[in-house]
Amino acid sequence: MLRLARQTIDVPTTDITIPHASVVSISPYLTHHAPEIYPNPDQWQPERWLEEPELAKRVNSMGRMGYMPFGAGVHRFPGEQLAGIIAATVVGILAQDYDITWGPKREQETTNLDFSKIGSPWLKEDVSVTIKKRTA
Repeated sequence: MLRLARQTIDVPTTDITIPHASVVSISPYLTHHAPEIYPNPDQWQPERWLEEPELAKRVNSMGRMGYMPFGAGVHRFPGEQLAGIIAATVVGILAQDYDITWGPKREQETTNLDFSKIGSPWLKEDVSVTIKKRTA
């Protein structure tokens, strides 16, 4: 996420000054992998959100943004609500009607990321997943 500084700003609790008209880059990927916010950030732990339902609110407290899957502030993605509805519908259909399994490799590398593309980091290699419709 790129932003343009509209005024010179001294970053609180640091010796950093951002001059007026500077381009500032915020990386949700790096923020979402900060060990001081998320213990064991490189481990796939979706249960952390079930075990602590208020986790997103906690990491976004005290004026800091520790969780921003759809951006933040006035630049927040306007389709966030619709994206959530679509995602829930797709996951529901997949879980109800399909079997999903990892491909032939037992362990797949999901931390080797390519940051050369604009936007989000991409996996450097493919992840093999098999999605097969259940038969009645």
